Amino acid sequence: MVLMHLIYHKFKPEISEEEIERHYREDLYLKTRMPDIVLGWTWYKNLSLESRADVNQGFSHGVIVYVKDLDGLNE
Repeated sequence: MVLMHLIYHKFKPEISEEEIERHYREDLYLKTRMPDIVLGWTWYKNLSLESRADVNQGFSHGVIVYVKDLDGLNE
């Protein structure tokens, strides 16, 4: 069974949006680093950061990782 794993990130205020985007585009390489585990992944910006500050606790970005099974998630 394919699992979807969600990871939320906070970045320091001095890190620019361009640096964050570059990090996700160029630094993670999840599928390359873990080809037997990761089926796919994507990242996104939290669009409700200000309007829902009471519940999102400052997490400005997230990553969705699709892994092949629970064993893969636990590796």
